[in-house]
Amino acid sequence: MGAAGEDESGEDEAVDSEDEATDGLDEEDEATDREHEEDEEDEEFQEEMLGTGIALGVALGAAFGVAFDNIAMGMAIGLSLGVALGAGLGASRDDGD
Repeated sequence: MGAAGEDESGEDEAVDSEDEATDGLDEEDEATDREHEEDEEDEEFQEEMLGTGIALGVALGAAFGVAFDNIAMGMAIGLSLGVALGAGLGASRDDGD
């Protein structure tokens, strides 16, 4: 029973030294994973803002088009302004950096 206890403690020490050796790599992997997740979130936010800008631009452009009796021109101008607005909103996100 004493010999088994010694073997187990020897195995535990080997496992502990392996864990210590891979701790640095795990932390680097976690940091890289966090950066990728943040990048994906930023891309999703920018896409959402671009879609929102396009939708608002087309809606407002159509309304002005009806008011000025030229729907096609109003939608074209609204679309271009909506893309610009959406891109601006997507780029203006402050991450706290």
